Amino acid sequence: MPRWLTRVLARIHAKSADGSVHVTTKAQGEARALRLSSEDVESLLASLTVADFDVRFLSKDTAE
Repeated sequence: MPRWLTRVLARIHAKSADGSVHVTTKAQGEARALRLSSEDVESLLASLTVADFDVRFLSKDTAE
């Protein structure tokens, strides 16, 4: 596990808890395609753990 990961997760959890998450237009579009609301996105971010970073995924739309 990279050393920075726990610090980044703490920042993500703090921002999702206080409602200060900024979701880009591209991410909003991808969330809508998955039928996720902004509340769903914040909930998912709040629930991320170190284990969620075991695998990398590619976007079907952009190959990123």
